[in-house]
Amino acid sequence: MAAAAPHQVTVVLVAPAGQPADSTTLATMVSAVESGASGFWSQQTGGAVSFDVVKAVDWITTSASCGSYSSLWSQVADRVGWTAGAGRHLLLYVPSAGSPSGCYAGLGTVGSGPSSGGKAYVRSTSTSIIAHELGHNMGLGHSDGLLCPGVSDGAYSSGWTSGCTVLATGYRDWYDVMGISWSYLGSLNAPHARAMGALSSSTSPAVTAPTRAVLSPMSGLSGVRSLELTAGSTTYWVEFRSASGRDAWLSSNYRELEAGVTVRRSDPTDSNGTLLLDGTPSSTVNSSDWKSPVPVGSSMRVASGRYVIKVESVTAAGAQVAVAVDGAWPTTEPVALSSPAAGARIASGSVTVTGVGTAHEGTLLYEVTDGSGAVVADGFVDAGANGALGPFSLALPLGAGSYTVAVWAPDESGGEGSHGARPFEVRRSFTVG
Repeated sequence: MAAAAPHQVTVVLVAPAGQPADSTTLATMVSAVESGASGFWSQQTGGAVSFDVVKAVDWITTSASCGSYSSLWSQVADRVGWTAGAGRHLLLYVPSAGSPSGCYAGLGTVGSGPSSGGKAYVRSTSTSIIAHELGHNMGLGHSDGLLCPGVSDGAYSSGWTSGCTVLATGYRDWYDVMGISWSYLGSLNAPHARAMGALSSSTSPAVTAPTRAVLSPMSGLSGVRSLELTAGSTTYWVEFRSASGRDAWLSSNYRELEAGVTVRRSDPTDSNGTLLLDGTPSSTVNSSDWKSPVPVGSSMRVASGRYVIKVESVTAAGAQVAVAVDGAWPTTEPVALSSPAAGARIASGSVTVTGVGTAHEGTLLYEVTDGSGAVVADGFVDAGANGALGPFSLALPLGAGSYTVAVWAPDESGGEGSHGARPFEVRRSFTVG
């Protein structure tokens, strides 16, 4: 993205009616905007979106309460001379102590796009809360979650069907800044990154035919980071969350959110909002179930049935997914053997094993066992990378006897070098001599 002029923020510390000022300083609030929230948005948009505090006003009082937010913003705007405009923000800090009626942790107007300005108030200097409200000003809605009994997705027509529910909180997507504003500030989710211009048609391609792809981590800020699937008026985004970079907190957090492939859909009740789907749905709606990724080897079907998303393998570097469209899966398998032929008899000496395959880092694993099942050769061989098939060839010196060769893509979902499962394993038995 091309860098744009920083958004201009007017920061004001405000004691609304009935609330005394607290110990928060103007310098603390300015730093929270320019170092915290601006740093987040700049990182997530490749420097295209940032914020400068152009005016900072110390504690003032108003006759309006924070519960009367429109009057509160109007009174403050008049007092400090703020006027609305593109990229212009009025951000109030109101005291955090107590629980005055009608006061939220934060509240912001929803703009029309990334260049919009707006008004907001916060009751915290937390980076996540300030970044959240500025996100609203730039046109983003809430990141919520959909829970359905026994399925991951539901249909909507003047209401959700099949017992599906969107929780009233509006913040169930704890991965995303536009969800809950808690102590962990993860990467911007794919639909919101797309809305901000931080993803393009090349880094978030549309799926219109059966597809196999390798997704780079959202936290890596490069490569193909999501797939977009459209079914009627509903759009789905498939993304990969690795416990790395800004999402390193996924390795350990009290909510027990996990790394993996997650799927979100557009919210039919909020054109600016998104809904995180449950990759492991319970038979009954369980609001305490926070495990959202689709497990390796499992699939998620969207409500219309047009798409089925299967997670084929996951490593720290990327996730390989296959998408079926209208019942048709990608026809090319990730690993295939061309020689030796099944049951072939080969003269003593070197046996050549050839085929094509793909893996996240372009490396397949192989193993040769003899007639007793003992491993006589194993290792790795280079093939294609990141969903692109490439040829491989092995020269194996074997004596007379019966053998089976197995070739597969690594499954490093337990970490680099963890090769427990054997995704896409192909086997071929033959005789030497």
